[in-house]
Amino acid sequence: MKTFAAVLLSLMVSFSGISQNWNMSQCFRYDDPNLPFRGPVAYNDVWGYVCPAGEEVGIIGTVDSIFFFEIAGSCSGSLRKIFSFKGGASSIWRDIKTYRNYAYTTADEGTEGLLVFDLEDAPDSIAFMGRDDSTFHRAHNLFVDTATGHLYIAGASLNNVGISLIMYDLNPDPSHPQLIKKISLPGGYVHDVHVRNDTAFASHGYYGLGIYAIHPNGNFTEISSITNYPQKGYNHSSWVTRDGKNLVFADESHNMGLKIYELNDISKPKLASIFRSALLAPGDTASIVHNPFIKDDYIYLAYYHDGVQIFNMADPKNPYKVAYFDTEPNNTDYSGYQGCWGVYPYLPSGRVIATDIANGFFVINVDILLALNDVKLEANAEQEGIMLHWDILADQSSTTSGIELQKSKDGITWEGMYGLGDHEMSASWMDHTPMEGQNYYRMTWMENGVQKSTEPVSALWSKEETQGLIYLIGDEIYLQKMHATEFEELKIYNLDGRLLESTIQPSFPVKIKHAIPGSMLLLEIKKTNGGSVFTKGFYK
Repeated sequence: MKTFAAVLLSLMVSFSGISQNWNMSQCFRYDDPNLPFRGPVAYNDVWGYVCPAGEEVGIIGTVDSIFFFEIAGSCSGSLRKIFSFKGGASSIWRDIKTYRNYAYTTADEGTEGLLVFDLEDAPDSIAFMGRDDSTFHRAHNLFVDTATGHLYIAGASLNNVGISLIMYDLNPDPSHPQLIKKISLPGGYVHDVHVRNDTAFASHGYYGLGIYAIHPNGNFTEISSITNYPQKGYNHSSWVTRDGKNLVFADESHNMGLKIYELNDISKPKLASIFRSALLAPGDTASIVHNPFIKDDYIYLAYYHDGVQIFNMADPKNPYKVAYFDTEPNNTDYSGYQGCWGVYPYLPSGRVIATDIANGFFVINVDILLALNDVKLEANAEQEGIMLHWDILADQSSTTSGIELQKSKDGITWEGMYGLGDHEMSASWMDHTPMEGQNYYRMTWMENGVQKSTEPVSALWSKEETQGLIYLIGDEIYLQKMHATEFEELKIYNLDGRLLESTIQPSFPVKIKHAIPGSMLLLEIKKTNGGSVFTKGFYK
């Protein structure tokens, strides 16, 4: 009798021997033949997480569990299962998202509600924090708007009563999401939702796609809708480019292509192109897509039957395929719903992780050497330090090396602080040791023997909090009376470090004039002795 490990190894060798791929190759694969199946489904959603020290974690859903894996930095290593958790339901549909050091999951069968996991000690261990099964019992999907700290639950129900969308606040305590509102949208049931700065792109199934501005209190304004378009099927899911200029959505119906819409005027989205993958062409072209994701100029697609597909969308009117990895290579036609369920392309290593409903969890290399065309670098002050996010836009000719993140206290003298390797395309990294006041950052790299760098970005930070000395109520700033004579200037910044307004010898309360309602502000009070104290506040 073969051991489980031997059976698994045999399956992996057999699979890789017949796999179809182009510009992508398998690094790791996990497939447990003893997992329970529901029809053709053993695996469902996938998401990723990066630990503070850079270790990469893959999170996957199965019919009865959530699994967490540490992904070795080299393909000569292995996948290590860190933790698994059974929520109590048997469900074909699960969904997973992360925010800071927490993971959130839902199931669309049973009464699991919202599950919360603490990833702070990953990859050593994962802790289950608890669940909210009083707000909803089941839900099809969830999404975290990391810019605002709001969690959205899509397609939920409580006691079999449907709820279009549920909005939670993660800002006070991410381990215990606080309900803001249950939202009923004009398009009705929401199958999936993508949210950017509280603008929700809601896939309403056969109704189409609705675009809504969600207000901080959970009320909403309908911006526009896309309900009549070519090759319309079951509007399943969508993603928006980082600059907000283009929307990609998928119709989960056979023989329907993906659509790219231009959002130059979000009140009037304009169709730019329709495209699809069809590996079985010309014999069969009626393929069916599941989920799209966008990173830089590339669309990463989870395709039933056709596996992981990558399209270049630098020109939204003419997207073209650059790579694929077929996770279901044995299919001979496009009937049914076998194949790839989810894909996650945002790991710093550049590797892609994906799940196939029957064939398991994949870690895949993208084998195209990408050279730098452009680098987008952002810096945002947080309580723990300054969060840096970069996106490296690239083409297929490799001419760069030595990409490094640098730091400066004055924007003139620089020191290295983080080496990215040559092609770490998109990631976030926390500077846990920022300096008091302005901190400057830039990316540098070598190209054809010449050092190049981005324009510096900056963020304002202070470890000293006012601890109730100064506080913000509504649109007014208050100061404790006993300290009123200790300060000579008030400055108000947004979290990017941009000065919004300044008042010399302020008379409290001070009314805010130039900030955007619904934004988080950083307040600086300069002391008469030359020092400063800081606090953050939410401007309503």
